[in-house]
Amino acid sequence: MGGGNSPVPSTSLPKLAAGPVGQQIHSIYRGRLRQFTDNGQYSSQNLQAAMYDGRASGEEYVKLRVYSPPNLSRPTFKEATSHVFKDTHVGESFGPSWSTHWIKIDLKVPQELQKKDHLELHWDADNEGLIWTED
Repeated sequence: MGGGNSPVPSTSLPKLAAGPVGQQIHSIYRGRLRQFTDNGQYSSQNLQAAMYDGRASGEEYVKLRVYSPPNLSRPTFKEATSHVFKDTHVGESFGPSWSTHWIKIDLKVPQELQKKDHLELHWDADNEGLIWTED
């Protein structure tokens, strides 16, 4: 009963941790990050509201036309722009994947966006591309 010389059980755990040992709970992090990007309760104050101050899409604002050179040829800028471009639309597929297609884009910027300091065209053709201008 009391005060004997019995040995203290040894343990492999250190008495002090070198740093925090909390476990990451990824669902909590994803939930917190989602508050900055989702369309929930604070959508007017979140990250997307700051990034997308205004949007204009659809045929009223963006007119797309395409020229697809015959026989998989690769014309110069001058040659390609001298041809007739036919109307196309968002979601149209062009191929085969190694072929060249020239897209003309006519943009109409709405009055309320013309006063903005910064405007961007978001384009995702799901391929490689090169931008040319007549200027």
